[in-house]
Amino acid sequence: MGELELQGIEHLRFGVDSIQHIIDTVKPLGTRVLLVTERSGGDQDNVNRIQGFLRAGGIDPVVFDDIRPGIKTSVIQTIADIGTAGQVQVVVGFGGMRVLSLARAATVLIGSDLGLNDMLRDRQPENVDCSYVEIPNSCRNHFMMKSDVVVSDSVSERARRIRLPFGLTKAVIIDPQLTLGLSMKYQLVAILDTLLASIEGYLSKRRNFLSDIQLLEAMHRLHRSLFQTMRRPDDIQVRVLASQGGLLSGLGLATSSQGIGGTLAYMINAAFKVPKSWIAMVMLPHILDMYVERQPERLARIADALGEDVSDLPSEKAAPMAAAAARRFLARLELPTRLRDFNLSLDELYTVCEASAGFYLNELCGLELSSQDVCSLIKRAF
Repeated sequence: MGELELQGIEHLRFGVDSIQHIIDTVKPLGTRVLLVTERSGGDQDNVNRIQGFLRAGGIDPVVFDDIRPGIKTSVIQTIADIGTAGQVQVVVGFGGMRVLSLARAATVLIGSDLGLNDMLRDRQPENVDCSYVEIPNSCRNHFMMKSDVVVSDSVSERARRIRLPFGLTKAVIIDPQLTLGLSMKYQLVAILDTLLASIEGYLSKRRNFLSDIQLLEAMHRLHRSLFQTMRRPDDIQVRVLASQGGLLSGLGLATSSQGIGGTLAYMINAAFKVPKSWIAMVMLPHILDMYVERQPERLARIADALGEDVSDLPSEKAAPMAAAAARRFLARLELPTRLRDFNLSLDELYTVCEASAGFYLNELCGLELSSQDVCSLIKRAF
């Protein structure tokens, strides 16, 4: 294992109804606030609650909610222009991973002299005179603790990494109550997406003793929350369990990394607008298959986290059980299990192979996959 370096956020608040304390988090950072979110019927009540808590504390936020699937990367500059014109001191991002990534990137432009093109060329500001506060509306954000995000490039129609300065996120508020705005189906898919990210982090060549502890426990909690969500989708304690798994996953990924499964989710989303989490869900058993012979001991531990009884089995026998478990619960949940289920052809999917093979997350997974290897993986998942 190489050197371990961890730089985290300054303030994390986790708990049911913790959103009520948003003013205590935001006001010390500034009173001119931009709330970046998306138009979603299920979340509008939560947006209204956030605005209400801020207004009760004397802050009337500017709201930007024009973020839709397939939105162009130029929206980062649009958000920044609004923030700059309003002399915004704090950006609050509320939503899914797309919203949170765009809001965090826009914070850099608001608080520095950089423009969007500078950011896309990997230029870093000397300092950022604007604070970012994050509020996820689902159980996860894989980039929560990292100094980069992945966005969909509207010109190339490929996923693109944006590097961000350390220390940009001043606070994260995780309130499991806010995830009740998601339907049962989308909550299940978010859990499976987080499960894949945790598994890839656990298998990554960047893994370390700290991420091992966090990511393995994340898998246990996410698996337990999966079927409990089916039985009791509106039970807040079940949502708490999923959010705990998501937080542990984010902490583990701070020092480890997603891999080719995450890469394909981002690339296919950028090219064809299929939600990232749905691609990740389909790729889950196929990613596990790829590591059976490479890392059997770790696959055996993953199988255990996924509810398999591997106590009396050697690693070589237990390793394939992880992928088998994933296939069983995908079938049981009655969710899509093949890439063809998204009305995409193999020829269309093959167009992302070269970019996926060269993407930085693929380089960190330790599999050394070529473009042809990625095509073969896509074919197996098709």
